[in-house]
Order: sequence, then structure tokens, then C-alpha cells
Amino acid sequence: MSALRRGLAATAFAVASLVVVGAPLAAATAPRATALPCLVTVSNQLPAQRTTILVYVHSAAKSRVAIAVHFRTHVTRRATTANRYGAAAFSIGIGAATRHFKVPVNAVVTLGSSRSSCQTWFTPR
Repeated sequence: MSALRRGLAATAFAVASLVVVGAPLAAATAPRATALPCLVTVSNQLPAQRTTILVYVHSAAKSRVAIAVHFRTHVTRRATTANRYGAAAFSIGIGAATRHFKVPVNAVVTLGSSRSSCQTWFTPR
């Protein structure tokens, strides 16, 4: 048997031994932290003045959701807890918002020590 084959056979035996024993392999496959999902949408990206839009945020179940709607002259903030499906909805009055001014909508989602953010926008007409 060549040295290469002996080395491969020894490696295969060592790996098989680790799988049977399990401890070293379990330490190598510790759970990885996953990113907290964040998706924000609005019901109408071109709403008329003096109407109401809905802001939807989807993330992990029971996560804390906060939004900030940045109108030209002020910021409207809301916060709630997502339901068991990870959904949260906010009703935002447009009022006499400046027409044709792109209004950013920022969402921040937290769950335990994980935090994620996402953004969308709408433009009053």
C-alpha cells in the first residue's frame, strides 16, 4: 500500500471514529447565529394627500418592531410587537404631507440581542 493510500485510510478511520464518538464533531457543528429577517412594505407608494396608508413589517415571531416615517417637516414613530407569524402593521395618516417629496420609512426589528433594519418609501401626490 502506498504512503498516500495509508494516509487516506488513516484519515478515513479517524473521521469514522469521531462520528461514532460524537463529541468533537458536535463541537464543530455548533449552531450559527442567523440574521433576523426584516421586510417593510407600504400599501400605496403614491398615496394622495389626506389619506391613510398601511405600513407592513415582516420579521420573526414576537419580535419588537419600530418604524420611523420621515416626512419633510416631522418624523412619525410607532412601535409594537410582531404577532406569532412575525407580522406587524401600522396605520399612518398622510395629512397634508409635501407632494412629490420622497418619504423614507425605516423599520428596526429586535429580538433578544439580535437587531435588523430595513427601509422603503412612498411619495405623496
